Amino acid sequence: MLETPVFRSMNPNGSISPSKILSYDCLNNLVKSVGQRAGYKERLSAYCFRRGYGNQIDKVSNTAVRKQLMGHRDNDTFKHYVSQVVGIDSQSLVLGRAQNQAFVDSQMSMMFKRNLCASVPPGSHLTDVPKPDLSTIRPINLRP
Repeated sequence: MLETPVFRSMNPNGSISPSKILSYDCLNNLVKSVGQRAGYKERLSAYCFRRGYGNQIDKVSNTAVRKQLMGHRDNDTFKHYVSQVVGIDSQSLVLGRAQNQAFVDSQMSMMFKRNLCASVPPGSHLTDVPKPDLSTIRPINLRP
């Protein structure tokens, strides 16, 4: 089971391959499509998973561990992953109050910029799938 890819490609008959990994381009297109349908203003991509992973690691590890986990050769590479939003509630800091970490986290999230009223392309809801015509189905005679 440990050798089974999480993201697997589809076979020509529509079944999921037990071992063939989904290509990066295919995964990226799927993620991008989901991002558009969910109303994200920023472009969602497979790279966002890596960036999010890197930012979470940065909160709890030192430079050497972060470099190893991210697979970087030098420390300068990580500066491209760092969120542009400063993770400090500076208003609370100036007023002598406790940091509101939930507020900071919400501001750093892509969810903050999500447009809940974005138009949804036709066919993107599971309920948009056409119902099969059951009148063409014939009963199977199981008796010899």
